[in-house]
Amino acid sequence: MTRTRSFVLTVMLLAFVGCSHPDAPPQNNTTPHVNTDTLPAGVTAGEIGFRVNGQPVLRREHAKGSFVYAVRTKRYGPLPPNAYFLQIDMTLNGSQGPGLPHGMTIFIDYLTPTPAIYAIPGTDTIGAMIDLDYDSTQKGAQSGAVHILKFDTVNNLLSGTFWCVAKPFRGATSTDSILSGYFSDVPIGRGAFSQGTLSAVVNGTLFQSPDTGSVTAEGDVLAFDSTLQLKYDATDAAGTVRSLEVDIKNPGVGTYNFGASKAAAIGSYMEITSGASSGFSTYPVGSGTLTITAFDATAKRISGTFNFSGKDITTGRVFTITNGSIANMHYGIY
Repeated sequence: MTRTRSFVLTVMLLAFVGCSHPDAPPQNNTTPHVNTDTLPAGVTAGEIGFRVNGQPVLRREHAKGSFVYAVRTKRYGPLPPNAYFLQIDMTLNGSQGPGLPHGMTIFIDYLTPTPAIYAIPGTDTIGAMIDLDYDSTQKGAQSGAVHILKFDTVNNLLSGTFWCVAKPFRGATSTDSILSGYFSDVPIGRGAFSQGTLSAVVNGTLFQSPDTGSVTAEGDVLAFDSTLQLKYDATDAAGTVRSLEVDIKNPGVGTYNFGASKAAAIGSYMEITSGASSGFSTYPVGSGTLTITAFDATAKRISGTFNFSGKDITTGRVFTITNGSIANMHYGIY
């Protein structure tokens, strides 16, 4: 199964009732959080919370259809060593009522893998941004701060707090105060640290991560709705985009069959060249097998082998994927 993920004005929100750390008041927008900030007591992994104009919003109360994850990638050109762009997306399932946001995105341009405070607005080289997606109004933070409290590069998890005062990008002049914001153990998706590899031979040509011959190459391993999704995209110098994906329902050590049923696993491959696309999914016109040789639900690591084949139902082009390998890939739960 394929899941669409928005990386701009969508996001997961979390709110909480009675935050244990101090927040800069709306009238004092230049005061960032202090180093003594802590998460509220009793928060769960993947939880996000905040107050918008005094009203609490909690992701854990709207789990179905919502997700949260972080992206670690060199997205905006050259960066100093060990510095990365960070994007945390938070999205709720449906409207939460008048004046409450659907989602929020937190951006940090020159993120380093250590606890730190990022001011809003920042400088030309470092700082944070927060964009909000309301029922009918998109807003951006004018002031505030994001405080990274935990940066775990072993388990690929981030925790922190945030606050901001936001105004519409255009039109209305109202302001909104986002206070007592926090996120707990948000998984790092794309660009995870110590990520394993995903590789296969597609019609005789090696396709692998990381693809050093690509202009851009990104991949992620996600777990949601009891399905594990492994995906890798790469774009070569000629502009051809290649995407390989394997989705596993209820993963565990064992062998899964690709084919006419969605129940076990689905493999898919896509190529886009000069705007024209060609590809296939093993459901409903393909076959093959996936063998998971190692699955660690505690360390969140998976290894295995696969092969599958099928054809583009529009063009009739046949694709054969052989020598598929999943080598110690780390996944996040969303």
